Amino acid sequence: MIELSLKERLIIKSKDNTLAERLMEKNGNSKTDDIVEFSLFIENLAVKKRMTLMDTILEFCDEYFIEPIEVITHISSSLKEKMEIELIEEGKLPRFTTKSIF
Repeated sequence: MIELSLKERLIIKSKDNTLAERLMEKNGNSKTDDIVEFSLFIENLAVKKRMTLMDTILEFCDEYFIEPIEVITHISSSLKEKMEIELIEEGKLPRFTTKSIF
């Protein structure tokens, strides 16, 4: 079986120039711009679909055949903090942790 790169999988899956595809392209944007754009995209999608941030990221990964570990570098520290708060509120993470889980 031929192993496709993340970018190749995104291009095959998408029919238009989606955010997912643009994130994986080598373009003029800085890494910081990509992180901000992806994080805002996930936050807006979570609100629109009334889903948790974690569920939204997992759905995004499933839709574009991406392993969740592959998007970690595209998640801002602010979004990581919000995800941690959600997990605490859902009771999936102890309330008083000493360090970030991400």
